[in-house]
Amino acid sequence: MHWMWPAGLKMAESTNGVPPGEEEGLEERPVSVGDQPRETADGESDVRSTSHWRLWLALLLISAALSSGWFLLPESTRQRWADMLMNSMPLREASNPEVAPTPSAPPTPKAAAPAQAPAPRVTTPKPSRASNNPAPLPAATSEEVKLLIATMEGLERNMQTLQNELEVQRQEFRARQQLELRTRLRWIAGPETLLPQMVNFWQDIASLPLLSETERSEVKNMQQLALNDTDKLNTWSTRLKRMAATLPVPDHQDLIPKFKNPAFSWLSGEFHLWPVSSPQQRSLSELRTRILNTAHALTVEIWPKPEAWQRLLADLREQFGDDAQLALPEHLDGIRKDITTMRTKAANWLEKL
Repeated sequence: MHWMWPAGLKMAESTNGVPPGEEEGLEERPVSVGDQPRETADGESDVRSTSHWRLWLALLLISAALSSGWFLLPESTRQRWADMLMNSMPLREASNPEVAPTPSAPPTPKAAAPAQAPAPRVTTPKPSRASNNPAPLPAATSEEVKLLIATMEGLERNMQTLQNELEVQRQEFRARQQLELRTRLRWIAGPETLLPQMVNFWQDIASLPLLSETERSEVKNMQQLALNDTDKLNTWSTRLKRMAATLPVPDHQDLIPKFKNPAFSWLSGEFHLWPVSSPQQRSLSELRTRILNTAHALTVEIWPKPEAWQRLLADLREQFGDDAQLALPEHLDGIRKDITTMRTKAANWLEKL
């Protein structure tokens, strides 16, 4: 901003109001009219230029001092002063071209001191909080809240209905498993069930999900026991049938001849006449029959009497040697005891259900 002095007014005082002669320490002395030099136009121009130069130099020093002092102030003080300057500065209506700025009145001689330049406005950027604190969402209306509550209640009712249906299905599934368990235990405990059937029944029971780990382990042990006994019976039955096939079969020839006459031919076809077998042949035939009957009895678990089994073993040793004794057991009580154990186990379990 440039300060304009009124025309015809000379700047006779310095910045502190002291005449130039006294500021330099010189006394005023009278000068005669003849001794006073005449000022030309060039001399008056040089004096005026020197005064302006001193004025601008003083303004420059004051501005530098103010700028240095401004930056030495604390941040809070600078911000407060800047806000005060902004609030005190009048806003110009830039959008209305008809309103013209009011011309400022010329300063009085007392206001000849250089005005301080306005401090530059330093604006400290404030940290953005948009990333930490997002903009709040618009509040929901009462109808939206009611609709949301109704939807949540409906979902809760549907979930409760699904849980009830699931519980019913679980109970029905458990009831079916209980029925299957009772049925198979009843079959195992029955006297008509054979060892191969027991193997299948114990396997079905072991696959039921309602069993505990201890119960499933016991069921698997019973299944393995029934499987081992079934293999033993099959092995003994097969061995007995093989022994019966090795015995010689007597060849009986009919003593009645064949006639060409149709009447006698019919008669010879209805009646047969064989020679009497020898005692050895009768003994081998009886042994063969006993072997086959015993093999079939073991297959269907019809247990021979202990004395009949011992007599059969003695006859086999006599006929085939000591090899037969190594292949067949001395008694069948072990398998019969295992079958009794499994049936008792199934019966006791059935009573606890």
